[in-house]
Amino acid sequence: MIEVLYRLANETDMESVYRLTHDSFVQAGLSKIQKTRQLVHFPELDGITETKVIVAEVDNKIVGTNSITFDSSAGVHTDKFFPEETKLIRQEGRRLASSWRIAVEPEFRNQLKVLRALLKGTIEEALKADIETCLFTFYEKHERIYQKLINAKSLCRKTYSNEFYSDKTQVLMRVDKESFPKW
Repeated sequence: MIEVLYRLANETDMESVYRLTHDSFVQAGLSKIQKTRQLVHFPELDGITETKVIVAEVDNKIVGTNSITFDSSAGVHTDKFFPEETKLIRQEGRRLASSWRIAVEPEFRNQLKVLRALLKGTIEEALKADIETCLFTFYEKHERIYQKLINAKSLCRKTYSNEFYSDKTQVLMRVDKESFPKW
């Protein structure tokens, strides 16, 4: 049985995070190969105090990552993919965050412990910041697992393609503080 630990990433972890994200997304057919073998989704959100990067480790090796950004003047990642929906949710007046860049090393994809550790770390960061609503974007084929693991509610779908992403359907999902999982 593997032991999975999670923690906040530090600056020196980010190259590993970008490489893991690239390799994971390419292997799953979700992204195109980048010359740098790094996938940096939203550089404008990395490095700001409102973004927390969580890593999962097995035997001191980073095997998974996820990020959460608390809403601020920089916005959240869903502003790019789902701008109208994000604007409407902001108007509810709840403290908002979005979670993005979830990736797991291919050899650990069948280890639910890694995914749970990343999600637990994400929810803990949301609770520390008194977040009331967290938005997530997942690829359509992963929708059901997140409904089960974090009580996520599907809001809408869009097909998106750019320099990073292959033409895949993403689902905007929402989890409110009242239904955050209790781990």
